[in-house]
Parts: sequence; structure tokens; C-alpha cells
Amino acid sequence: MVTPSPALVASLSLCIALSISAGLNDVPAEKPAQPEPQTQGGSGAGAFGDADLSKLISTLDVRIGAGPGLPAGARDPRLTFWDFARGLQAAPLTPTQEDRAVARLDAIERTHPDVATYSRRAREMVRTLTVGKLAPDIAGNDLDGEPFKLSDYRGKVVVLVFSADWCGICRTEYPYLRLLLELYGNWPFAIVGVDNSQNVDAAKQLKIDQHLPYRSWWDGGGDDLSGPIASSWNVQGFPTLYVLDGDGVVRYVDLKEERLLKAVRDLLNEEKRGQTGGV
Repeated sequence: MVTPSPALVASLSLCIALSISAGLNDVPAEKPAQPEPQTQGGSGAGAFGDADLSKLISTLDVRIGAGPGLPAGARDPRLTFWDFARGLQAAPLTPTQEDRAVARLDAIERTHPDVATYSRRAREMVRTLTVGKLAPDIAGNDLDGEPFKLSDYRGKVVVLVFSADWCGICRTEYPYLRLLLELYGNWPFAIVGVDNSQNVDAAKQLKIDQHLPYRSWWDGGGDDLSGPIASSWNVQGFPTLYVLDGDGVVRYVDLKEERLLKAVRDLLNEEKRGQTGGV
């Protein structure tokens, strides 16, 4: 395990403080507020509980009812179904649990056709983006117009970051991404991004200014979350992070800050043990 130097830790603390003071308040007022992730996923979290699934289904049913006492966000079907699917990314699902969740979404689609688009997106997340699933491949062009694919990174632990230059909260993650790149530059590790910024030149400059030399797909050009890659992964808020193992399997979802650092370290050590036969 690599231990950062005291100077690096101090630098990180300063970067975090500066990012919080300079980043959180600079999201333009016209941008939609991005909801905070409700769950942190990971194969190390143990099995998903049947009681947890029942609670998620019950909450979904209540929010679909859209009672007047619910907050405005709870009446938004886009966020309602996204929150349900994200909740199911907290830990590996058993086949029975997955089928139960999908069956509930199917039933809602039949009885509430007006929200069918959102229930289908949630169902796709459950089937393809929960912990333990092989992540769908991504193919597209980077910020310089050069093509690359997510599957190019097989054999490496990958942090996949969905973000945008207008997202102030995303900036609080930059120090942690920089630290990961410094700690594991010589390890089988990579960060790749999906950039939904409004302007490709501004996105490139931001990465230069923030010393984030990892490769990103260009998925932006708008002021919402409608990029083709983000849409295919049903990303409804930034930042959204997936941590994949060397086989391209989803192992953690939406871990942030120190929890992200620990997850990457644990996965790299796990991969190393596997290569050396557990020695």
C-alpha cells in the first residue's frame, strides 16, 4: 500500500478547502440542482437486504402516488426512478431480488404508462449497472476528437467519472482524483471521464488548469444531462462515479472523497493478490 507523504496530505487539505470555497457556489443559477447520491455501493458491503429492497419499493410506490405533502423533487418521475435504481446499487443483488425489483417496475409501467420512459431506464440500470454486473462498453471520441473505448482499460481498476465544468460539486472531487493519479500512476489503474461541459475548449482548459490529465469522452455541448453516453447510463446528476475492477465489472457506485480512495486501494490490492496467487 502506498502512503502519501505529509506534504502531499497537507496539499490535499488545502486543495479541498479551496475547492469548497471556490467551487460550490459557482454553479450558474439557471442550471438544475443536482441531487446528492443517497447510496454508496460496493461488493465489499455484503449482500443486499430483503428489508432494504422492500423499503425502496415502498418509497417508490409512495412517490409515484405524488401526494401533495411530498417535496417537489419527490414528484419528479425522472428523479423518483433514478433514486430507486441508485438505491439498488448499494450492494450486490441476488437474482431473486433483481427479479423482484424488475417485476415491480414492470407493474408500474403497466399501471402508469405516463412514467413508462423512466421506469424502463431504471429497469435497464438494475439489469446492467448494479454491483457485480459487467459494465456496458463506452465508445466515442475524447476531447481532442480521438476515438477510444472503455474496454481498452481491461486489466486496470477504473474510476469512471461523469461530470461537467458547470458542476460546482464536481470540483470538490478534483483533489481526490489528483491524489489517485499521483498514488497509483505506476499501478494498473486509470481514471476516465465522461464530460458533459458546454464547450469542448473550456472543458480541455479546465482539465489543464486542474491538473487532471486523464482521458475523457466528449459528451456535452448542452446545459442538461442529454449527452448520449450519460443518457445511456441514465445519469441524472453530477458527479456520478463508477469504480470497475480489472474485468470491467461494477464494484462500487458513487463513492466520494476518502471512501473512493479506500475503494481503489482495496481493489488494487485485491487484483495484486489475485495475480500472485494470494501471496
